[in-house]
Amino acid sequence: MSVDETRETPETVTPEKEPSESLSLAGQRAMQDSAPEETGEQEAQAQSGENIQEFSSSRDFGTFAHRAYEAAAEDGLDNEYVESEVPVQVIGPDGNVCQGRIDTLVDERHVFDYKTNDMRDWDPSTAYRAGLEHGKQVSGYVHSPDLPPDATGTVISTVPPNSSESRQAYADGLAQYGIGVQFSESEDPEDVTAAVREALKEYD
Repeated sequence: MSVDETRETPETVTPEKEPSESLSLAGQRAMQDSAPEETGEQEAQAQSGENIQEFSSSRDFGTFAHRAYEAAAEDGLDNEYVESEVPVQVIGPDGNVCQGRIDTLVDERHVFDYKTNDMRDWDPSTAYRAGLEHGKQVSGYVHSPDLPPDATGTVISTVPPNSSESRQAYADGLAQYGIGVQFSESEDPEDVTAAVREALKEYD
C-alpha cells in the first residue's frame, strides 16, 4: 500500500472523475469555499458562477473534493472528535509499515473514506471489483496499530452507481473486508456530510 493510496485509484477502476462530468454548479460553488484565498474580483466571479475552479486532471479534482468534504465534516458534525487527513501507520501484506492518511476520523475510531469515482454507469462486475480494491485499502486504515481494536470503516460514494444491482455489488465487495458504504444523495459537501452522519447512526 503506497503512501498516497488515499489519492490513488486502482488501475482496473474508472479514475476519479473530472468536475465537468457531473458536478452540479451548486456543488462547484460549494467547493469554492475550500479553495485558496481569492482576490475580491475572483470571489465575485465565483459567486456569479463564473471562473469556477479548474483542474488539470481528475486526480487534482479528487484531491480538491476530498478537502471540501473533510472541511464540511469538521464543520457539520456534532461529534466531539472530528479530524481530517489523519496520518496512520498501515501494515502491508509483507509486514512492511507505510504511512496512510484517513480522510475523516470521527470519535477516534470511525474511519471515513471519500470515493469520488464516477460510478454511475458501472456494471455489477466492475462495481464488485472496485469494492474489493477500495475495501482492501480502507481496511488497512481500520486495522492500523494507531487505531483501537473496535475501529470501523465506511466508504462514502459521492457519485454512486445508478443501478441497485451495481450498488449492491459494490457494497458486497467492500463487505469482504468488513467495510461499509453510504451512497451520498449528491456530491455537494452538505449531502456528503449527511451521508457520514447517516453512517454514524449505525454505531450509536
